[in-house]
Amino acid sequence: MKKYLALILVATVFFCLFAFSAAAEETFVNPVANGADPFVLKDDDGTYYLYVTSGPNYGYRVYSSTNLVEWESQGYCLKPEDVYIDQNIVSRTLKSDGTYSDKVYPNLWAPEVIKEGDTYYMVYTAQEHIGIATADSPLGPFKNDATSYLIPYEITGFEDGDTGAAESTFKCIDGHFYRDDDGTVYLYFVSLGSFSLNGDSIGIGNNIWGGPFDLETLTFASGYPRLLIKYDDKNKVSYDGWENTSSYSWLYPDRYDGDDVAEGPEMLKHNGKYYLTFSQDNYSSPKYSVFYATADSPMGPFSEKKLAFITDDQKQTDSANPHLYGTAHHAFTTSPDGSQLIMVYHAHRSINAVSERRVCLDVAGFDENGNFFAGTVNKGHPTATAQPIPSGGTLEREVHFDGAFANISSLPTVYVANEDGDDSAAGTAAAPLKTITAACAALPNGGTVILTQLYNASGETSSDYLDIPAVNGPLMIKGAMEATPFSFKFLSVNSDVYFDNISFWPATLTNVSLIECNFNNVVMGEGVSCISQPTRKTFPYLVGGKWWSGNTTGVYTNFTHTSNADITTDKAYTLTVLSGTWSVVTPLSLKSNKVVASSAPNATLVFDGDAKMRPAKAKAPTVEASADGAKLSFTEVEYAPNYVVYKDGEVVGYTESTSFVDTTWTPGDAAAAYSVAGYVNGACIGDASAETTLEFVADIDGDSDIDIVDALTLLNNITYGTSQASLLDVLIIFKTVVK
Repeated sequence: MKKYLALILVATVFFCLFAFSAAAEETFVNPVANGADPFVLKDDDGTYYLYVTSGPNYGYRVYSSTNLVEWESQGYCLKPEDVYIDQNIVSRTLKSDGTYSDKVYPNLWAPEVIKEGDTYYMVYTAQEHIGIATADSPLGPFKNDATSYLIPYEITGFEDGDTGAAESTFKCIDGHFYRDDDGTVYLYFVSLGSFSLNGDSIGIGNNIWGGPFDLETLTFASGYPRLLIKYDDKNKVSYDGWENTSSYSWLYPDRYDGDDVAEGPEMLKHNGKYYLTFSQDNYSSPKYSVFYATADSPMGPFSEKKLAFITDDQKQTDSANPHLYGTAHHAFTTSPDGSQLIMVYHAHRSINAVSERRVCLDVAGFDENGNFFAGTVNKGHPTATAQPIPSGGTLEREVHFDGAFANISSLPTVYVANEDGDDSAAGTAAAPLKTITAACAALPNGGTVILTQLYNASGETSSDYLDIPAVNGPLMIKGAMEATPFSFKFLSVNSDVYFDNISFWPATLTNVSLIECNFNNVVMGEGVSCISQPTRKTFPYLVGGKWWSGNTTGVYTNFTHTSNADITTDKAYTLTVLSGTWSVVTPLSLKSNKVVASSAPNATLVFDGDAKMRPAKAKAPTVEASADGAKLSFTEVEYAPNYVVYKDGEVVGYTESTSFVDTTWTPGDAAAAYSVAGYVNGACIGDASAETTLEFVADIDGDSDIDIVDALTLLNNITYGTSQASLLDVLIIFKTVVK
């Protein structure tokens, strides 16, 4: 018996060791998300929020994660219309009639966020100047009602005299907040060209400034900011194995040369020493890299600069290596359990020019001599192969291969690189195809299509739609990285398709963006997310059946159906939606944007997991004065589990019900205009309702004071019929006086 117990014990130990080993072997491969200039905020509850440059004129997108490698798009967190944009900084062109045309470009990039109390502060770059916006949620909406940017400036004319881009003084970019151990907040930023403040001056290049900063007043301490780091095109290299490709290598064999740039500052503190890290060279260069300098104070003076993190294989001799070039514009966070320092940075694949920039991450740290490093496999180099997920994290998403997709794991796989691929290639990871159409031809009986780059569906044909061909089996279309962008206008599915690791980006600005499943089994997996259209702010339509626009012209004419028979079937199929944010989801067909109830009687919709519906526009609230504040009631908004309330255009609170009391309003306040919007997870905000104005006159006798006389005067006026007020209004004034 003891022998059997011993065997059971041994078996149990081996099982536990195996289980532990399996858990410890969870890995990921860079890149993990799409975007440039990444910044990660780790909030108090351990949730990570990733902010990226998302297109210079539409705003910033935000992603959320619990493990740093599986990211879900949460929509736009800051939009140009919500912050200060100088309408005088324009691009001017001369028209044929001799007049000028001016266009304002927000040029938004490089957002960073710090939390102070219950408020989130975002420092952002717009029009090559810095602004600060605030929000009550890390998902936004971030707003800034300032009337100028942070550093005062003047517009001096246009680059070509009367045309071109408007020129301004004191240009600055790339803001970074740092909070020291004593609670002092510092704001660092980068000046462009000529810049003189507080006795410091420099006339060329991108250079780093900073100083103590008050978040409440949004001002620098007296005498700040000061110049901290000057650009330098000759910097020492710290790690062995680096190859000097500089034209000056014969003169400076151990030095790195690059453009006149020191930008993207980030501050770290280690063993009492301050490490100011920054990017050098040009963002489009494969040599764009992270440097650092050290000091005993957040304000310096700083030591000689050192190269901390560089691109691998600078001579591009290793054609088999999955290259990561231009590894810079970075930020720092910690692993889920706090034991690892994690460096987040962007990189691109192109050797000679910038391509799509993607978000990567690597473990960072300090060696025994205090030298900073990053890289898991090779210190000083990015990790482009599988590495363990950050410590304390667990991969959460699952793939549900059942039903129509039960045998997909046994089918072949092809790779697609929409930018670099070739449809005559083998379809392997090393020799990818270019289009999904070619991938389907290579998988006649089904299989997996892995998208290694942003996929532009509208660019595959000359039309506005992509017709995913029918194959004799199920397909999985999967991004090689989290939230792989899939840009489209109209998508029609002609096979059973499982989408995963995809972020759907509507490419249309004015019409609906729509996915027509065409009576097939379709799964939107746990890794699917959706971006709203940048102008209409609507999310995609997802139609299980077909879509008929109801006319022969207009939206996607070549792909509309023309009769009820076209949009009706008795086929049994399932539309499974486990993630993503959608404006419309129906297992049936649509006709003129209305659901055709009888179009697919045997269709099934599974709407579960993290899937969300974008709220519709709310109706204007009713508002009345109460002794406790302004009392709002509003009609329930479809798909909206929460509501955001605006007072005079500013967020005043959130509620999960259809009523809200604004306690900031008291009788005697000036008239206030209220509106409401439904929202999902903060960033997926429906359109705000029309405003309802509350004006409550409490100072009845006009002496600029609210007292018992006002209550008695109003009571007298009601008694003698000279006021239409109610006794409730009298009680409100009484209660105000008592307070």
